[in-house]
Amino acid sequence: MRALLPLVVAGVLCAAVPTPSATQGVNARPERAVVFIRLLGQIELDPSPGAAISQALRDADVELGTGSGFLFSAYGHVLTCAHVLRIEPFRVLEDGVPIQVKPTVRRIEVLLPASDGEAAPAPLEGTVLAADEDLDLAVLSISSSGAPYLHLGDSDAVEGGDAVEAMGFPFGRRLEIGQPNARATMTPAVSITRGNVSASRLDAQGERRYLQTTAALNAGNSGGPILDADGYVVGIANSIFTVRSAATGVGFAVPIDLAKRFLQANSLDTLLDARPLALGPLSELDGKGIRLTLPYGLADRSPIRARVDTGGESEPILLRVDRVLSPWAATRLAATLTDGEAFEPFSATGPPSQRIVESRGRSLLLGRVTGTLRGLGPVRIEYAVIELGPEKIVARYIAAPHQVAFAASALRASLKSLEAQSLRPAGREAAVRPSWTARAAPRRNPLDRVAAPEGWVEEPVAPYRCVGVPVPSDGVSQSPPNNFAFALRAGWIRGAGDATAAAAACGGSGETGVYERQIDALGVRYLVIGQFVPLSSGELLQMEGSAPVAEGAELRAAFSAWVGKLGPS
Repeated sequence: MRALLPLVVAGVLCAAVPTPSATQGVNARPERAVVFIRLLGQIELDPSPGAAISQALRDADVELGTGSGFLFSAYGHVLTCAHVLRIEPFRVLEDGVPIQVKPTVRRIEVLLPASDGEAAPAPLEGTVLAADEDLDLAVLSISSSGAPYLHLGDSDAVEGGDAVEAMGFPFGRRLEIGQPNARATMTPAVSITRGNVSASRLDAQGERRYLQTTAALNAGNSGGPILDADGYVVGIANSIFTVRSAATGVGFAVPIDLAKRFLQANSLDTLLDARPLALGPLSELDGKGIRLTLPYGLADRSPIRARVDTGGESEPILLRVDRVLSPWAATRLAATLTDGEAFEPFSATGPPSQRIVESRGRSLLLGRVTGTLRGLGPVRIEYAVIELGPEKIVARYIAAPHQVAFAASALRASLKSLEAQSLRPAGREAAVRPSWTARAAPRRNPLDRVAAPEGWVEEPVAPYRCVGVPVPSDGVSQSPPNNFAFALRAGWIRGAGDATAAAAACGGSGETGVYERQIDALGVRYLVIGQFVPLSSGELLQMEGSAPVAEGAELRAAFSAWVGKLGPS
C-alpha cells in the first residue's frame, strides 16, 4: 500500500511534525510525583474556668494537620487545595469543660516519596506562591528541581463513566499500621483508589465546578491528583459528601481546567510545558472543500488541494487533513492511520479509543491513539474520519502526548466541526477531455515544456519515485477540477540519466523509456503509466499519469495527448 502513497496522499511523509518535548514527566508512574504535606505550628488554648490544661501543649511545635498535593513542574511547584494549608480554630471538651483551640501554622513541610531502593529525601519547606479560597486551590514552591512531576490533562474532555484514579494520603501516617511508632518525617505510602467519573456538577453559570467520582476519597486525600486512564491530571481531590444512611461517601474534585485558569491568573502558567488552545471561527479553506474551526495560530500551508497541513516546526501541534479515495469503511481506514500503514510512519503503543459520534447532522468516527512517530518519538493523535461515499476525509492532530492531553477538548471540538464537500463527480466519473495550453516562453526549466490542460488544478507534486531513479528536483501535477484522483505529473531529474534504465526501474520493458503498472492503495487499484524523456542536457523529464483503473481509457488518451504536446527544448 505504501507504493502508491505519493499519488494518493501526496507529500504526507515529508512534512515536518513538531518534535515532542524531551521532558515527559512521570505519567507511567504518577505516584512518584504525589507529595505529603505537613502543617507545623503552635496551639493556643483558651480554656473555660476549671479546665485542666497541659502546659507542654501550649508551646509545642506540633503537627497540626496533613494533606496531599502533587508536583506539576520540573522546578518544584506543588498544586494542592487551599484548605489543606489552613487550620481553623475549634472547640473541644475536657472533663465537660469547653476549651477553645487556636492553631497557628508556622511552617509547611513537603515530603517527597522515596525513589526505588532509596531513602525518602528530607522534608522540604514549602512557600505559598498563590492561593484562592473560592476555588480552594493553592500553589507551593519547594527547593527541588528535576523531581518527577505530573502533566495536566483536560477536564472539559472528561465524560461520565471515564475511568479515573485518586492518589493521596488518606488519614496521613495513621494508615501505616505496621509502623505505629514511625517517625514524624516519614512519608507514608501513596494510596491509590480506582473508580469512574460519575457526573459533572455545574456552578450557577453552567460551568463545571466539580467532578464527582466513585474513586474512594477520605480525609487527607484533599489536594491529591485525580488521574485519567492515561495518567494525566483531570482533577484535584477536594471533598466528600456523606450521610448517616450511606455506606460510603461521594467524592468531589476541582476540575483541572479551573486550576489552569488559577495558574494563569497568578502568572504561573508559564511553569507548564503545554499551552492552551482556543478555537477561532468556522473557516472555509479555499478550493479544498473543507470547513472547520482551527485553533488560533494554526493556518493551512499545503499547496495541495486534497490536503490540509498546518506544518511549521515552531508550532507545538500539527493538523493534517487528507482527502483520499477508498471503498473502505471509516473504521478500516482509521486502522491504516493507527498502524502506520498508509499515512504517517506511526507505531501505536496501545489500541486506539474510537467511537461514532453525531455532529452537525452527520456521523463521523472520532478517536485517539498514542504511539511513536519514526524519528521523532512519542506522539498522540486525535483523529476523525468522515465518509463522503467513495471519498474519505481523514483529519488528525499530532503532537507530544502531554500537549494533546492538555488541550484535548479543543482539538475534539475542532474535529467535530469538520465539514467537507465532494471533489469527485457523483455516479459515473465525468469524462476527461482536456484542452491544452502551451506555457509562455522563455523556457528556463524543462517543466515549462509540459502542456497545461485548461482549467485544471496545478500543484507542486512530482511523480512517484521509482527505486534506483533519482528524486525529481522539481515537479508539477495537474488534475481536473472535479477529479482529484486523476493526475498528470511531470518531474525534472537532474544529472545524467538513462531513460531505458529508469523506465525499467519503474516496471517498464524495452528501450522506449515507457513504463506501466497497477498499484493498490486503500482498496483502490490505480493504473500508472509514464515515460522518461531524455533532455539535450543529458538529464531526464519524467512524465506520468495515474487514475483508478476504471478510468484507464481516459487516462491513456489524456496521457498520450499530453506527451504529444510536449514543447521543444
